[in-house]
Amino acid sequence: MKNGISFILFLVGIHILAQSSEPYTLVYIVNKTVDREEYVADEKVDKKDEVNIMRRVYGYNAKKDSVVYYSFYNSAVTENEEPSLYTLEKKTDKIVLHCKGSDESNMNLGFDSQGKTITINNKDIFYLNDAYYNYLHKSVYENLNIPDLLDFLEDFLEDYNIEELRCISSLEKYKHNDFRVLKAYMESYRSQASDYLDKWNIQFDYDGKGVLKYLLKESAEGDQALEKKILSHHQGVFRYAIHRNNESRLITDSEQTFDISKKVFNEKITAFQVGLGKETNFETKQKIYKTFPADHLYLKSKGVLEINKIKIK
Repeated sequence: MKNGISFILFLVGIHILAQSSEPYTLVYIVNKTVDREEYVADEKVDKKDEVNIMRRVYGYNAKKDSVVYYSFYNSAVTENEEPSLYTLEKKTDKIVLHCKGSDESNMNLGFDSQGKTITINNKDIFYLNDAYYNYLHKSVYENLNIPDLLDFLEDFLEDYNIEELRCISSLEKYKHNDFRVLKAYMESYRSQASDYLDKWNIQFDYDGKGVLKYLLKESAEGDQALEKKILSHHQGVFRYAIHRNNESRLITDSEQTFDISKKVFNEKITAFQVGLGKETNFETKQKIYKTFPADHLYLKSKGVLEINKIKIK
């Protein structure tokens, strides 16, 4: 009898140990960018379709409240690269996204269940419908899910300097026809005139199926920083035209296509640097999207070996 009890306790201990050992996931993404054309002062520069390869590696824990990010530009993946670290932490009345890496900063998010709003850094406010607010309150505020936070802020990741995390967005809002951001208000100081405050109103328009068809970020003076229009969507594949104007210094027009089930993201971009009179046309195609189970949040030799076995087609 005593041996039987000991065996049961042994099994219970093994079960508890298995539950407490937190699994991790590595995500390996490779993008191939081809510079098609370049013009300087209306004169074409012969670049002969210059090709660049960007390798990205993300690591996250089972809860997805901690993420590390590595980037390798035209180089092989190694474990010696210093990553950026992002952690989502719950405070008394808010949650905080801590960012440690090339740009160390924090993002504070407050949730108001009565007004169905999310306030960021005590100045930017997003108004949501009941379904989307309730989902984000559970997923982001209570469960600290970073990919769902990225999905929510998809069009504004550049504003908060977390653009490098775009590739692990959950894309969850594209799977629900009742998730909507109704409107938003943002503030920002200009990079070359730090005492000038821009105040932005953002409108969101959806079609009858709940798909975002139009987004406009416009200042009180009528300046447009962002315009997004849907071109097509079919069976989980979305295509958008996006215009961005960064303080009339960098103007970009892009066509983004992504598949929410296959996690494929491709993009064509025309970028114009106003001060240099320089226009660049390039195209980025995703060549690899692969996930691996891992024993560590950070990239280790085992993960490097697995990644470097994969060949780019």
